Amino acid sequence: MVNRYEIPEIKQPVSNLLVTESGLMYITTNEGAYEYNIGYKQLTKLPFTIPEKDNGIIFYDKYDKVWFQEGNQALTYYDPLNRSHHRFTFPNQNAIGNFEMQDAGEQGMFFMTPGGEILLFDREKLEMTRINQLKPFSDDLPNQLFFHLLLDKDGILWLASTSSGVYRLNFPKKQFQLLTEVSPSPVVPERSTSWNQGIRALFQAQNGDIWVGTRWQALYRLDRNGQVKQIFSDKNYLLGAVYHIMEDKDGNLWFSTKGNGLVKAEPDMNSPHGLRFTRYINDPKNPNSISNNDVYFTYQDSQGRIWVGLLGGGLNLISEENGAITFIHKYNGLKQYPAYGLYMEVRTMTEDEDGRIWVGTMDGLMSFDGHFTTPEQIQFETYRQVSENSNVADNDIYVLYKDTDSQIWVSVFGGGLNKLVRYDKEKREPIFKSYGIREGMNNDVVKSIVEDKNGYLWFTTEIGLSCFNKATEQFRNYDKYDGFLNVELEEGSALRTLNGDLWIGTRQGILTFSPDKLETLHTNYDTRIVDFKVSNRDLRSFRECPILKESITYAKAIELNYNQSMFTIEFAALNFYNQNRVSYRYILEGYEKEWHYNGKNRIASYTNVPPGDYTFRVETVDEANPELVSNCTLASLSFHRGG
Repeated sequence: MVNRYEIPEIKQPVSNLLVTESGLMYITTNEGAYEYNIGYKQLTKLPFTIPEKDNGIIFYDKYDKVWFQEGNQALTYYDPLNRSHHRFTFPNQNAIGNFEMQDAGEQGMFFMTPGGEILLFDREKLEMTRINQLKPFSDDLPNQLFFHLLLDKDGILWLASTSSGVYRLNFPKKQFQLLTEVSPSPVVPERSTSWNQGIRALFQAQNGDIWVGTRWQALYRLDRNGQVKQIFSDKNYLLGAVYHIMEDKDGNLWFSTKGNGLVKAEPDMNSPHGLRFTRYINDPKNPNSISNNDVYFTYQDSQGRIWVGLLGGGLNLISEENGAITFIHKYNGLKQYPAYGLYMEVRTMTEDEDGRIWVGTMDGLMSFDGHFTTPEQIQFETYRQVSENSNVADNDIYVLYKDTDSQIWVSVFGGGLNKLVRYDKEKREPIFKSYGIREGMNNDVVKSIVEDKNGYLWFTTEIGLSCFNKATEQFRNYDKYDGFLNVELEEGSALRTLNGDLWIGTRQGILTFSPDKLETLHTNYDTRIVDFKVSNRDLRSFRECPILKESITYAKAIELNYNQSMFTIEFAALNFYNQNRVSYRYILEGYEKEWHYNGKNRIASYTNVPPGDYTFRVETVDEANPELVSNCTLASLSFHRGG
């Protein structure tokens, strides 16, 4: 059926038209561009014209915005809702191909101009960017041109370059945000390595206020939404570079500073800042003063005692009598503190369910029974003598973290993650279970640990972020393909806010995200056998007695002779989104009973396999979805050995 529409107002020949699913018709003539409502028979002239000689196609995108191509010259964007329009001119170049476009949804629109430029349209900013001006391209080869573009089903953009082969572009979701309100200077995309930049401490008080300690010696007080309420600096009250913040049972805040001692902040409505500050610094003439001014950590145990960890001064216990505060330490009361200058750099502390207090130092782990009458009675245990059995014994302890199940987790520099399984009272030593790169972590230096509201543990490492499922003991690593930003993560700077969001301290600002809202791209891909070698020879080299007439990729079975018992099989997962997440396991059924977990290695080797019928199976494990292993494609291969 053919419908005929007569529009008396249009008297010139129609050069192009588009009919949308909503019943609108867009028309171009040499007098201009029009929008015609078919149902209401209403014609509206649009506020722009398309030169007749440059008339190109009209099309609409996934967001119902209409585009008008002007030949090799430009694109005009039109929004029917607010009747706004924008014209984007093409770079002035000779035509080497055709105009092409790909709609990437929320990631924007991609256009290839006849001159070979790839343009990216940002829907939010209504801006057009030349792809070859972006840093990855300009660093590789400036001013590149392209012949073709393709957006595949996984949202990957493929570009055919005129001179440098094929490029693959990934567009991860924007799931991580950087709060730049707390920053000494405008944040730039490149990593900053300045020593005085970085978010060193994050803490949310019981009233909802979020406190942020920085390397540049400013202390920020934010509301629960991240808006700055107060800044403490040299203009009002300079606390110093705050490395840790703790709130005691009475509602007092304790700020650990690097070089400026320990600062106690008591709520006081009569104070100009609503807080009354008291600073405790080392006095060489007073043996009862704090033993050092580099304060790293404070901790209040189950009996209400406050412990202070110093970098260079060891462990201090705060004692208060008649309103006077004294600090008990190695030099005035902790008589059984380890000797030889060891265990003096204290980073972190926590207490287990039995009241035993664990102390992490740069010399390893130390602990003592918290049930004592006087500090002189404390018997400190160290574990350097069991260093052969544990990397926790004499290495730098970064973090001690107790989760909601009262399970203690230990981070050791270069030693991954360690779970304190139990304390052996007879042997007087801790028993650990270790997790590292072999178990799925992306790095073995864990800088901070925080637990989300669903009981998952999150670790910041030297190269990114990891999530640990305590029930399945599986790790999920996050990287740039998940939208993780190019930031340098700080040590011991992680917070779960009252609304469940996670805040991470970085050198560039505060990284925030909602664990419940993180999405993973689910890609379906095949696993294929891609190569087969017998005695290190390619199958195609057996011309006199061919082993296989077809490609190994499509073969269902292969038969080998008695003298061909040494062979290697190469396999690959056709995952073009992120190969770094894919690991492999394989088995030769009938010859072996257990799977080989091969990591990212894609080769299986066998020697002296006896005659018989075997089936080779390989599975891919996608780290982003470890529980979906069964859904991975199974590539099988049978071996028939003849004598």
